[in-house]
Amino acid sequence: MKKTLVILCLLVFARYSAAAVVIDRIVAVVGRDVITWSELYKSMEFEFSDKIAGLSPAEKKAVLERFQNQYLEKMIDLRVQLNEARKMNINVTESEVNRSIAMIRKKYGLNEKEFIKAIEAQGLTYDEYKERIYEQILASKAVNLAVASKIIVTDEDIDAYLKENKGSSAEGYRLRQIFLVKRSPEDNKRILQKVKVIMEHLKKGEPFDTVALRYSEGPNASRGGDLGFIKKEDLAP
Repeated sequence: MKKTLVILCLLVFARYSAAAVVIDRIVAVVGRDVITWSELYKSMEFEFSDKIAGLSPAEKKAVLERFQNQYLEKMIDLRVQLNEARKMNINVTESEVNRSIAMIRKKYGLNEKEFIKAIEAQGLTYDEYKERIYEQILASKAVNLAVASKIIVTDEDIDAYLKENKGSSAEGYRLRQIFLVKRSPEDNKRILQKVKVIMEHLKKGEPFDTVALRYSEGPNASRGGDLGFIKKEDLAP
């Protein structure tokens, strides 16, 4: 009887263990580093946290799946930059990381406890967040050093630029767009229906970048439709 009970317990435990295992997979290899699906998904959830907040699980999944290839490319680029930074023996100090975090906290008007709570609400520990800031600073240093080593700006270049831009206005606008693609002559109905849905969301006061992320079909959709800063004189009259 005792032997039967032990075997039964082992079988139950084995079934439970098998059910608890989450199968991960490698989605990219960069040098000796690997990027797993769970890393990609967790990074996307954090990156898009503001934009997917309030969405249903199905809508959230659709947004993340839509941009997973673009975001994977971004992660690969970051790993390449980090590898180059290590080859160049670039260092990032603890104080640099802390200063960057302090600037971010100041931007959002949060004290340390509120900031940590906000990070954890988005699925990261504070140590994981610090590691991300560290990597961003390290990659930025590598890019800046690589660019600086290839660019030489002479006094003549500066004088020519100032002469060319003398009196030009720095006034401009930060533009965003929601871009819809007409795939066939019969596609008008789908586009008009989508425009109505988009307008309903905007009239309700939803942020433009959130709506653009969800509905835009343009190349800048993952950036909330951001076209960047355009000088006033470059805009069509």
